[in-house]
Amino acid sequence: MNRQHIKYALLAAVALSLPVAVHAASRPDSWITLKAKTALLLADDIPATHINVDTINGRVSLFGKVHSEAQKSKAAAEVRMIEGVVDVKNHLQVVAEAKEARVERTDDVIKADVENALKSDATLDNSSISVKSVNKGVVLLSGKASSWNDNVSALQTTENRPGVVRVVSQIEVHDAVADADFRMDADAKSDSGNRSTGAVMSDLWITSATKMKLAADSRTPATEINVDTTGGVVTLFGMVPTQESKSAAQEIAKGVSGVKQVENKLEVVAAKQQDKVQARDEDVLANVKQALKDGGNQDNATIGVEVSNGVVRLTGTVPTWERSLSAVFSARSVQGVRSVRNDMTVETVQAAR
Repeated sequence: MNRQHIKYALLAAVALSLPVAVHAASRPDSWITLKAKTALLLADDIPATHINVDTINGRVSLFGKVHSEAQKSKAAAEVRMIEGVVDVKNHLQVVAEAKEARVERTDDVIKADVENALKSDATLDNSSISVKSVNKGVVLLSGKASSWNDNVSALQTTENRPGVVRVVSQIEVHDAVADADFRMDADAKSDSGNRSTGAVMSDLWITSATKMKLAADSRTPATEINVDTTGGVVTLFGMVPTQESKSAAQEIAKGVSGVKQVENKLEVVAAKQQDKVQARDEDVLANVKQALKDGGNQDNATIGVEVSNGVVRLTGTVPTWERSLSAVFSARSVQGVRSVRNDMTVETVQAAR
């Protein structure tokens, strides 16, 4: 079967249970998302390339289509087993499988096709992933992936090839997320020969950049918008209160470098009509500081917080770009915060652990 495409829950202003906060912080959201995508792609009888995955503060959201209630339940069960997952929001839609003509290809043809597709994928230039064998359409991949992002890209590329029945993996990958994949500056480039910078921007980089820009824009409820990127195609899903918010999110995503297309699947659900109490800046300041502390964002970091009319400015230093993104969303989730300006400095480019 030829399949196509795969893919943050509010952090409490004051966390009531320290053990949960520490547990969630022990594994970055990006690591959880990539592990979840890997688990779904390798699971038997789950159409993983039709599933979008995103994680916010340890809470994983699944969005897309499966062919049965059993597949929907199995997908959630696979994700719940991943370390660091606090909860799973299962928004998968059950749609009867369309009858399609099976593409019959010999194992030798499938092997050659997959190998060519892997070599042609610019995002895999820093990895050495190959096809070890093909048996009745079941493809076994081996080699080394330079990052979890590369690992997922290789699995997705293989799963999408005609004639592939299933993917099995012996790919070696370091159990961490490369911090360079998150970098938002001009130094975030691949040493991949003649490839253009736009061609080699990782999906993780695009997702992270989009989330950072959503958090900085007061028009969008950033912690309610899930972002998933596959092959430069960004899928937005979740709920927003107005059509303006939905349009603004699409505009922001389109403006991120490396984005080829935006699939805006955000659902507009009007917020309940109620009086909104304008939070005092001093209260917002205290709650943001507490959220940063409870979320583990201050560990090995020195983050300064300023608040003016609900706009939060974060300064200081953090050890990784992943921590920077996490701190921004911890602050953005606090009641009364309209937007977050990120002026933090990343003091190292070591892998996020």
